[in-house]
Amino acid sequence: MRKVVVLATTLLGVLLSMTLVVGCQQAEAPSSTAETAEQHNERGVALAEVGQYEKAISEFSQAIQLAPDFSEVYNNRGLTYRKLGQYEWAIEDYDEAIRLDPKCAFTYYNRGVAYRKLGQLRRAIQDYDEAIRLDPKFDYAYNNRGFAYTQLGQYERAIEDYDEAIQLNPNYAPAYANRAWAYTLMNMDTEAEQDITRGVELGIDRALLEEIVEQAKQAR
Repeated sequence: MRKVVVLATTLLGVLLSMTLVVGCQQAEAPSSTAETAEQHNERGVALAEVGQYEKAISEFSQAIQLAPDFSEVYNNRGLTYRKLGQYEWAIEDYDEAIRLDPKCAFTYYNRGVAYRKLGQLRRAIQDYDEAIRLDPKFDYAYNNRGFAYTQLGQYERAIEDYDEAIQLNPNYAPAYANRAWAYTLMNMDTEAEQDITRGVELGIDRALLEEIVEQAKQAR
C-alpha cells in the first residue's frame, strides 16, 4: 500500500512542479555595484527559465559576491538548486534570504517545498503556515500545505486547504487534482470525479488524473 501512495505523490508532484513560485523582488541590489549585480541576477533568471541551471547558478553567485545583501538572488539561486534536486543547498539559500527579508511569504513557501522534497513534512507545513500568515491569499501555499497534510494522512485538513486554494483561485487546476486524490483516499468517489472533471476542463490530462485516483483507490 505504501508503494501505491508514493506513486500517487510522484504523479501529483508533476502537477505541483507546474506552479514554480519566485521570491519577493527588491527595488534594487543594496550595493554600490547594484547595476552589475542586478544584471547577473537577470541573466541568471533568463538562464534558469530555459533550463541552463548550472550557468544560472554561476550568475546568481556572481551577483551575491557583488551584493551580499541582495535577498532576491539567494531566493533565485535556491529555486535553481531545487530544480537540480539539491534541496539542502536550496534551503541554505532560503535561510539567508529569510534572514535578509523575513517578511517575504514567497521565501517561506519555497523553503517549505524544499523541505517537502526531503520528506520533512512538518517543517514544510511550518513554512507554509508562515507564508499564509504573511499573505493570507497565497493560494499556492494553501495547496502545498494541503498536499503535505494528505501525505501525512490528515485528509480533512488537506481538503480544507484545497478548498481555500480553490476559493482564492477557482482556475487553479493542481488544487482540483490534489483534492480529488484526498477525496478518493476518504472514499468520497463522487466528489473526486467532480474534481477530475474540473481539472480536465482546466487543462490537466484525464489519463494522468485517472491514474492518480486509481492508485489512491488501491491505497485505501
